[in-house]
Amino acid sequence: RKTAFEVVAQGPSLADGLNDSSQEDVEDDGLAQMKAYARLLARGDKPLKTRKRIRGDGGGQGKQNSGQTQRLGPVTGKNQAWPPRQAWPPAPQDSNGCAEAVENIVDDSTSKKEKRKKKTSTNALRRAQQDASVDLRLWKKFDFGNQLFEAYYRKQNLLHTTPEWEEMLECLRSPLPVTFRLHEHDPLAECYMELLTSDHFVLGQQASNEDSNERAVEVGGQRLEYIVEPAFCIPEARAWQVGTHREGLRRGSRTVPQLADLAELLRTGCREGVLARQELVSMLPVLALDCRRGHRVLDMCASPGSKTMQLLEKVTGPREDPFGEDVPLSEALVVANDANPQRAALLNDTVSRHNRSAIERGALVVSCNYGEELPIPLFRNAASGATHEGYDRVLADVPCSGDGTIRKAADILRRWTPEVANQLHSIQLEIGLRGIALLAVGGTMVYSTCSLNPAENESVVAEILRRCNEEVEESVSLLDMSDVLPSLDRSPGLSAWHIAGLDEFDSRHRATAKVNIAAPADPYGADEADGVQLRWYSSSEEAVKYGMRHACKSLFPPANAQSLKLERCLRILPHQNDTGGFFVAAFVKHKAVRPTSAKLESVSTIHGVLSKGQSPIQFLEPLRTCAKAINVLRKQWGMPLAVASESSLLQRLWMDGGGMPKLRSHGTLPERIYLSPSGLSADTSMKVVAAGLNAFRLESIDGEWCYAMHNDAVPRLCTAIERGIVSVSAKEMKTMLQRRLERLENASDTGPVGADLLAEEASEKTRAVFDKCPQGPLVLRARLSVSARDRGVALQLPDRVVAGWKTTSGLKIDPSATARQLSDLFHRL
Repeated sequence: RKTAFEVVAQGPSLADGLNDSSQEDVEDDGLAQMKAYARLLARGDKPLKTRKRIRGDGGGQGKQNSGQTQRLGPVTGKNQAWPPRQAWPPAPQDSNGCAEAVENIVDDSTSKKEKRKKKTSTNALRRAQQDASVDLRLWKKFDFGNQLFEAYYRKQNLLHTTPEWEEMLECLRSPLPVTFRLHEHDPLAECYMELLTSDHFVLGQQASNEDSNERAVEVGGQRLEYIVEPAFCIPEARAWQVGTHREGLRRGSRTVPQLADLAELLRTGCREGVLARQELVSMLPVLALDCRRGHRVLDMCASPGSKTMQLLEKVTGPREDPFGEDVPLSEALVVANDANPQRAALLNDTVSRHNRSAIERGALVVSCNYGEELPIPLFRNAASGATHEGYDRVLADVPCSGDGTIRKAADILRRWTPEVANQLHSIQLEIGLRGIALLAVGGTMVYSTCSLNPAENESVVAEILRRCNEEVEESVSLLDMSDVLPSLDRSPGLSAWHIAGLDEFDSRHRATAKVNIAAPADPYGADEADGVQLRWYSSSEEAVKYGMRHACKSLFPPANAQSLKLERCLRILPHQNDTGGFFVAAFVKHKAVRPTSAKLESVSTIHGVLSKGQSPIQFLEPLRTCAKAINVLRKQWGMPLAVASESSLLQRLWMDGGGMPKLRSHGTLPERIYLSPSGLSADTSMKVVAAGLNAFRLESIDGEWCYAMHNDAVPRLCTAIERGIVSVSAKEMKTMLQRRLERLENASDTGPVGADLLAEEASEKTRAVFDKCPQGPLVLRARLSVSARDRGVALQLPDRVVAGWKTTSGLKIDPSATARQLSDLFHRL
């Protein structure tokens, strides 16, 4: 019965075979019942009854064992087992009227909840997979994807020898090793480096070299040759590779002590912001981008955030030349964008979960916009006052079919078709063209995918070059990647490739066309996978003529492909460095150009629709729209918040939206206020999810509302406030820090009522200032001693301040201060 059900689901190509005498044994009761039921529905008879639980073992119709669930058949009322309606595959197009009836069954069984879900936003990859019209359950069962994948890429000539091709396939069958990256500038990362290179993480260190076979152990079905070692293929990234995959690390932690210690080290390092788990090839785009301190960078498709954190480390790093001209960190900016609201929220959570420093988070802006609709920014130089358009660097790690990630997501191979890449090509091209428009003259844009498909890689790169250089001659060129990361094994970009569609889809399209035309003469031959066929097309005209889905001219190799120097692109195949597959191309913008983005028809269908009220996140709004919050800040902190000035601090303050505009008109205050980087203006049209640092949070003291300053923003705001600063001696500050650290270690907090420094413990000078301040939030500043000033100690004001409170019994450090921030301040004092 199951076999017949699946055969019918394959449509006329397989269902027609039922008329053959050799297939008579296949058409059993299941197929006959399915056809009979479909005809009953077509005539308007009573639909299928719901499931009933029949108990007892008495006689009569429906006799079953106790507790079993049964469906009642529609024909005679006899007990018949039917597959769940939601699991029914697309109906075959037969001549007996079954197709329309079965399609109605599936439509009727769709719940209202599922229909509502269709209105929400879907990411581009998910939408392309849904539009492929493949019954994934049957697709996986018959292993079509595996066969089509091999046939498609053999035609592309990615590899020139059979042994190397077999080596790549064997690599794709093995799971991906765990890799991670240490922070580039964090001093604590050096301690982790020493620990990772110690003898503790050497497998079987006590055994002799002759016992190497005995030292190796089996973990997760894989031979463990080593615990952890540096990733020698990209030493520039400070990357490390574990000797086993993710599941092996989890299982091996129970039996191998070194793996257990390494797993705990990874968890701790992520919490402390010292390391980030990231695939090796995922580190390549940022390395190829060559970001510098103070750069303004756009990450167009940033989620889940691993590359964003890598960019933050680059733009907020130390001075490269201690004697050269310094670039102020206030100009550093990373705009991390994602079109999907859920993924934008995930991106913000990822950065928060990895506990990045206040300097890094102060340079971050998270937005939620379609990549091809991002506005062109106008930046002002803080020193000279000059303005320029565009970002210094743009990263376009576009949504793709992801067949380079098969080693960590094997399901991609089982459901693989060329249709997904063909559909995503248009949105990838639009994002790439917009990235060039957003790039400043002299800047660099990196286009990357985790796909092996030239329809997503070289075809997009070639079309970007063509459109840009047609509008302005020699405006954009490819950067030669041969000297980038010399230790990395790579393949050059392709100058010739082939485009295919899935013949099952194309034939359906031809069947519904007004004019019934024959299949094209295939110059390359057809590749079959048990009835599912790749149809190769030699040109865009032929593809359009014969009804190829998502056909467009830019998919195919241009006539001048050799002159475009596409070999400068970087292709990473899985077996070359024991990684996933990846593609990187770097563009340099020589002249001002805004390439036309004539959107293809399929772009609008990929994005989906985001209905009002469906967004899972709340966008930020400029604080200048809330007059009451501005008045509270002026009164409490004495902040110069000039509404008219473009360079005013007010232009950098944002508040949580929360859908409260009407309530604010009645006096409601925003719960949180954020301090954005200087490069983000309140006049921007971007939808902002997160902007820089938490600056203030709303608190209530004796029925009065006030704003407590967050410790992350204290170093940047303390020079802009005129009230609420209390000076204490360095000794008193160290006492408060030590007591606060002890409370954090013991997980005990007395709240704003308690005190880290009692009033009777304070000096007379401190008590005199203490008595003048009202109870509530303030900023604590450590006074320099006379001897320290005489020695000329270069201590700046932001280095010795911390957010605090005045309580009924004394002074207290604000709970927003982390243990690491307090420890660093303690050592500076």
